[in-house]
Amino acid sequence: AATWAHGPEAACATALRVARAQGATLTACTLQGEVSTVTARAPTGPFTPTITARAGPPAEPAPPR
Repeated sequence: AATWAHGPEAACATALRVARAQGATLTACTLQGEVSTVTARAPTGPFTPTITARAGPPAEPAPPR
């Protein structure tokens, strides 16, 4: 998320580096405004789960406390 201001190439390059460091494969990376969405697959035993993460401002304002 910290690299979103440098454009999608920089942000997705960081996501790719992090995914590879964790033994995962980056399958999608998008930036829309201030929101980054990253999807990766990580083989674990006989399974290959897909993981999606979103970074950016909240989708909706937090309710008052």
